[in-house]
Amino acid sequence: MSKKGCRIPLSRLGCYAMVEEEGKAWFVRSQANGLYKFDKKENRAKLLMRFEDFAIDKDFLYLGIEKVGNVLVLAPASASKIVFYDLETDKAEYVELMPIVNRRKVKYKGGVKFLKCYRHGGNIYLFGFEYPAILKIDVNTKQIVYFMDWVQEVERRIKKKFVTMGYVSDYVVVGECVWALCECANAVLCLDLRTDEIKVVDIGSDLDVHCGICFDGNFWVTGYNENANKLLKYNCSFVLEKEVKICLEKRDGNMYSFSSQDNLWISYPMIDIEEHLLLFSVYPRHVYEFDKVSCEVRILPAFEEILEVHDERFHYMGILAPRKKGNFVCFITGNDFLWNEYDFVHDTLIRYEVVAEADEEFLQEKSKIMNGRIFRENVAPWNLGYELTLSRFVEHVAYVSETEVDDMGKDNRVSKIHEKNDRGALVR
Repeated sequence: MSKKGCRIPLSRLGCYAMVEEEGKAWFVRSQANGLYKFDKKENRAKLLMRFEDFAIDKDFLYLGIEKVGNVLVLAPASASKIVFYDLETDKAEYVELMPIVNRRKVKYKGGVKFLKCYRHGGNIYLFGFEYPAILKIDVNTKQIVYFMDWVQEVERRIKKKFVTMGYVSDYVVVGECVWALCECANAVLCLDLRTDEIKVVDIGSDLDVHCGICFDGNFWVTGYNENANKLLKYNCSFVLEKEVKICLEKRDGNMYSFSSQDNLWISYPMIDIEEHLLLFSVYPRHVYEFDKVSCEVRILPAFEEILEVHDERFHYMGILAPRKKGNFVCFITGNDFLWNEYDFVHDTLIRYEVVAEADEEFLQEKSKIMNGRIFRENVAPWNLGYELTLSRFVEHVAYVSETEVDDMGKDNRVSKIHEKNDRGALVR
């Protein structure tokens, strides 16, 4: 594994979700086309496959991932096919999704088809975000059943026309039922795993968007409206008992503007850690701790420094793939793609790097646009001859279209970067 020069930052691995089993993890790489396996004991990550018909640097193809026996099932986001990957044979099988006809209130764009999936025995359920269905997949037979009867009921409950992002945002399993939270309607779906019957259950809320749900004898729901982030407490019958506003003011005393954050998840799935709940916020970029007894909320200091944006920022979300493992909350930081383990008992944080092995092909693809191109920073073109981290450099490159390159390359506003010296500075 190479750890010289520019390969360290660009080769760090991030993901939206993963399957973990006996010190190993399988995930789809963020901001790249690839399914990977990570062995924590060896601290090595191996590329298993690239997805067909996509460029090597294509992002957001698959989000949810589950494993049944030796088979991985990948839930498509921007891709249109479900992937079955056999770990024994190292072969993938693709199954096309049923096409959707736009005759509904929420127009289907196909940007984020599925966010979540859940394994139950030999079956995997995919919960539609923009895709108007819940899918049940028999992993052995590859048979897919589409549940769609609930969609129109949920759409009738969407009151605000501008809220048309998605259907299911999160779920929690209680006994033999999956409670799936509807993102843009005051409702949850109750999926009975014994019969596959789905009921739409109304919940009281003034939220525009519902993001996360968990259960500890009561149901807890996070979400937001144009005024605030909120945490709602429901009893086991989904009767609203309490609501808590989360962080209305900035450090300078001004109010946060939530209404301007269109198409952005303000908060997303929470984690129950006994007497507290951890809430992960995209905007503002904080991790909050809610005390169930005192009902007080505080910003966790252990997360503040790693959420601050410095020179590098690989991903706009501060925290990716948050999950609880014993006394630890594990996650990946979006700024730097470092892997983190937060010990919530002792309030300590361990960070380590997971780097792709044999990543030359990916790096070469990224480097093709480095020489003789025009770069943009904040709309205006600039000569980027100053020191710049490679991750920031790649962000600049991403903004440039071929037309801009052709038109603007005729003048002298060109910055050619050929190598990175031993001190980490970019050299022209």
